[in-house]
Amino acid sequence: MLFVSQHQVNSTDINVKEVCMAIKVDVDIGGTATDISVIRAAAVGMQETVALDGLTIDMPAAEIMSIGGGGSVASVENGTIMVGPESAGALPGPMCYELGGEKPTVTDANLLLGYLNPDNFAGGRRSLEQSRAQSGIRDQIAGPLGISETQAARRIRETIDASIAEQIKNYALSMVPH
Repeated sequence: MLFVSQHQVNSTDINVKEVCMAIKVDVDIGGTATDISVIRAAAVGMQETVALDGLTIDMPAAEIMSIGGGGSVASVENGTIMVGPESAGALPGPMCYELGGEKPTVTDANLLLGYLNPDNFAGGRRSLEQSRAQSGIRDQIAGPLGISETQAARRIRETIDASIAEQIKNYALSMVPH
């Protein structure tokens, strides 16, 4: 999958057909991060070092770019919904986890939109509290914008989806030989 508009193709002289055959983008959207990896000419990009919890380890690994995921916090700034870069992480996590999270997240929006089963989350190991997600989105997003909770949840999804798509496009295009 590669997002290239006709304008970008003309301005950078990229042969879209060749690029689409040579590059594939792998995307894993998880609870705390979205991981993106580019596969060029049937080979995954490699890096010589890995950073884990602030430590640099000398070991070859697949090149992966991480961006916001389900734990990304949603807020309203100057009448606009913003998602991330702040994350609720796994602990305290989204409001619907009931582990102390006080800010609505993408996961809370996903729950309100019916994308997640509140009674069978994480393989049934956790249940999600829809009323907590609903109150957070109502009080912190929908209320200030004067829209419904469902509209607010949709806008949160639209915001994170647009951000992820833009970052995938930029990352993939950075891997295209010029």
